[in-house]
Amino acid sequence: MEGSENIFWKKYKNLLILTGVGLLVYFNGLFGAFVYDDLIQVQANSLVHSISSIPGFFLGDTYFPQNSMKFPGLYYKPLFYTVFSLLYFLFGPNPFFFHITQLLLHILNAILVLIFLKKFLKEGLAFFLSLIFLVHPINVESVAYISGLQEPLFFFFGISALLLYQKEKISIRRGILISLLLLASIFSKETGILFFIILLLYHLLFKNKQYLFSPLSIILTSPLFVYAFSRLVIAKILFEKNLAVPIMTASLFERLYTMPSIVLFYIKTFFFPKNLLISQQWLITRPTSEFYTSIGIDALVIILIAILGIWVYRKSKDELKKYTFFAMWFLLGIVIHLQFFPLDFTVAERWFYFPFIGIIGMFGVGLQNIDKKYYKFRWVLLLFGILTIVLLSLRTVIRNTNWWSGYVLFSHDLAIVKNDERIENFLALELAKEGRFDEAIVHFERLLSKNPSAPYLYVNLAIANETKGNIAKAESLYERVLETDKTGETYYNLSRLKLLYEKDAPQAKNLAQSGIKKYPTNGNLWAVIALSDYSMGNQKEAIEEAKKAYDLAPNNNTRDVLYHILHKDPMEFLNKK
Repeated sequence: MEGSENIFWKKYKNLLILTGVGLLVYFNGLFGAFVYDDLIQVQANSLVHSISSIPGFFLGDTYFPQNSMKFPGLYYKPLFYTVFSLLYFLFGPNPFFFHITQLLLHILNAILVLIFLKKFLKEGLAFFLSLIFLVHPINVESVAYISGLQEPLFFFFGISALLLYQKEKISIRRGILISLLLLASIFSKETGILFFIILLLYHLLFKNKQYLFSPLSIILTSPLFVYAFSRLVIAKILFEKNLAVPIMTASLFERLYTMPSIVLFYIKTFFFPKNLLISQQWLITRPTSEFYTSIGIDALVIILIAILGIWVYRKSKDELKKYTFFAMWFLLGIVIHLQFFPLDFTVAERWFYFPFIGIIGMFGVGLQNIDKKYYKFRWVLLLFGILTIVLLSLRTVIRNTNWWSGYVLFSHDLAIVKNDERIENFLALELAKEGRFDEAIVHFERLLSKNPSAPYLYVNLAIANETKGNIAKAESLYERVLETDKTGETYYNLSRLKLLYEKDAPQAKNLAQSGIKKYPTNGNLWAVIALSDYSMGNQKEAIEEAKKAYDLAPNNNTRDVLYHILHKDPMEFLNKK
């Protein structure tokens, strides 16, 4: 019995250690609330609350579910939302189960990374590097941030496909499985396309090139065509810009000026993960000292990568293939996030989840080729490695605590970047959500003094005043927003206020109808029209309008409106809204 236990331990000890360390290091992150985009992606997204919505996730974007049933927008990640929907169906709005699922997926990815690295490196070195991947603080955002699930999700499917592809000869059956995994990766996040390039690179470096053009290659590339057809033809989601994101509206030259700092951010955060921040929207608009410094450091890093490559080449040409493979992996992961195609943030720690494998792979190949005469110093390397793991783990544990709530997260990050208007706005919203309206209003008014042309600040200030009971102030703020920002939600906010507090149904209906002329699929506006007609005694019209509101936006608000109108409840129910 004891012998079998020893055999089990020897066979699975690395997997057990990775699992135990992962649970230990991320345990305090399991009790965080829904924060930041989680509130929109999960908590307030009525579509993910029902598994019946899953087929619809492949038909459009679900990021802004309040506007219409078919959601043409910016994002197409149907499998990502499918996982959310399944978790919500099984466990309801309990963030713990979302967190534990994400953590277990990250641990599984670390195990797959170990298995993959063992194909190139000695087992002990592969284990050490997979442990670095597991506990590194730059990956906290991919584990503790529920909306960051897309990173470990697309990576899981992609690395699984790559592991299956490592067999010398691929049968048609295995090829189909690899193809499905690649499709799942790109359906989880667009970055999954990188695994197609990695598979091609792996084939060119380590496999017989004569099989590059074969029936199997058609099977393996078919997911790209399936994805393109699903996104562009079925869902009709193009690659649009979010005008609220600075990097998306920046000129090409501004993005070029920003790129060196982007590269430096990822390198610096990997080696020295001190300042970890959410929602980074900075921009370099002209050549500055920061621009030239970043170029200098980036150039130095590239030179060091080249020097290490030359050193590996002198040791072995076969080892150079391995080094080239991981160097290209790293560069691909960085280049796709350099803003050649504008993304929704300037940088994000979670985006380093993929290039992470490239950088540790390069280090691994380099360490593996150290001359044997230096082996007498291996204890020094071992102690340094253990110290590195411990320090990275402690930093991760500390960062986990910042994700316990939105208030804690934004308070922490704002203390580091004191003049970040976006983070301060999020902090003010959290204060308002906690009922600390006076503090929230101070922040909103301070932000408006610096940026008086920002409509969203007027809206946030109006909401805070409305909730506090300053209805006249809130109404004047909404009216000011309507002068310059005639969006569907602006019409909705003002018309809702007229109906709810002033009981002026005709004016509320007129405002909502003005909004409907521009935004005919806005379900919330149709709900206001329905309630206005209902309060004026137009029962038949109200029912039809309420049904249309729910068809366009099947959320809790429109459902309740339809329910109360159908049951002819007295208008007092509005006071509970």
